[in-house]
Amino acid sequence: MEAGLLIVAAARRAAGAIARAVTARQPADVIVLAGSTPPDLAGLERFRLAIDGQTAALRQALAAAPLPAARPPAPAGQDRGIQERGIQDRGIQDRGLQDRGVGAILGQINPAIDAAAATVTAVIGLAQSFVTTASVSGLAASADDALLQRELAAALLATAPSPPRVRLAPLHDSAARAAVVAQLQAVADLAAQAMSRADGLDRGDANGVPAVTALRSAAKAASDLVTALSSADDTGTAPLDAITAQQALSDALGCGAVLVQASVAQSGASRFVRQNWWSGLFRAPDFEISAAVVAGYAAYAGATLDLVAAGHVRAPTPYVSARQLAATCDDSQAGRPAAP
Repeated sequence: MEAGLLIVAAARRAAGAIARAVTARQPADVIVLAGSTPPDLAGLERFRLAIDGQTAALRQALAAAPLPAARPPAPAGQDRGIQERGIQDRGIQDRGLQDRGVGAILGQINPAIDAAAATVTAVIGLAQSFVTTASVSGLAASADDALLQRELAAALLATAPSPPRVRLAPLHDSAARAAVVAQLQAVADLAAQAMSRADGLDRGDANGVPAVTALRSAAKAASDLVTALSSADDTGTAPLDAITAQQALSDALGCGAVLVQASVAQSGASRFVRQNWWSGLFRAPDFEISAAVVAGYAAYAGATLDLVAAGHVRAPTPYVSARQLAATCDDSQAGRPAAP
């Protein structure tokens, strides 16, 4: 428990150092991304290329197909509305001296020497009980990227005198989703139109047979694209969700936002113990705990993701006793914290 509290304090120190580096550029809008994988907008570009390709193919097939003979209008294509779905002592070795054979060997000589040996052993043991031993051992505690992301967002919001707008990635922007859905819906509408035209030409018009094949092939390819992008996997996440997040990020960067990516490179905690046999009779061993986080960050600006800042920060906490722990981890002062 104590190690976990100090890990949070160390992550807060790291986040504060990153926030100071970022706000030196005085950004008005900051997006905080957790993880070490570089941001990538390639998925959005592939989506746009696929939409453009399907749109062009459908329009070409429609332009090449003759109009069917006059007859009652064919029923509209199926509604292809898109389903939205949201995304880790060393044990203190007994250092008591083991008396092996000293008394036994001396006891074989005569009882007087045996008694002297026993006296010497007792004196040594008494002196040993006042010797203080010290050890350092690791503790099971670590920080993750999500913790660092939240602490960095809090540190940015605590920037004085005017904090930037802060958002956590992935972005959930309704306007970006609407734009992506509209592009898919336009393709679905063209596919429905192509199928309707193919149905009309397939009713006895021999000259329309090649056009029917082209129309249905283009419509099926478009329909398969819409289905693949909008179908969720076992976790309830659809490819459309990642595309929407990339669209929102692209829009924000195009409007001047700065993307800050932060990740935990290494973290851990340790315990320092001091004790001896005599003091152990009256009180528990003295121990202190420390934690440390090493974090990396990179800041990007512009729609082309230009790197504007990067580095690593080291954030250790001092060794503190249980009595000092509450003060070290206190974040009740003035909203969210400067690091302790």
